Amino acid sequence: GGARSLATLSFLDILQAIAPDLVPRTAFITGGVISATVQEQVIRSGRPLAYKPFQASQLLALVESLALAS
Repeated sequence: GGARSLATLSFLDILQAIAPDLVPRTAFITGGVISATVQEQVIRSGRPLAYKPFQASQLLALVESLALAS
């Protein structure tokens, strides 16, 4: 929980600092159970969170929505 939480925040903070234009084009994907803390942080970030397994069409829709983000 704690390390993943820190990694999530660190990634977003660093991306915001060096390439803020990419933040709207960022999503998180998880293949397992995530802690309530991490989930809350992702929700607060406003970035999409996709849970595996997902259908190819769902991933394509996510990528397309991110590509259109500004």
